[in-house]
Amino acid sequence: MDIRTNKIKVEVKAVLGEAKINLSDFVNLRKGNVIKLNRGCENTVSLNVGDVTIATGEICENNQKLEVEIKEKL
Repeated sequence: MDIRTNKIKVEVKAVLGEAKINLSDFVNLRKGNVIKLNRGCENTVSLNVGDVTIATGEICENNQKLEVEIKEKL
């Protein structure tokens, strides 16, 4: 690996799922409301850089912090 790439940071997002709601529901969201996602608890999460999925993984916990264990690199 080129030494210069070690200084470049990219934002990685763990995507649990997606949902579509209408604008009036969005505007009226309050603490305690629930939005149902398109994935179940047994599904893996997607790791995205921008709009590109780079890997999938499973959510884990370590020292009270959430982590993603990579299961497949795409």
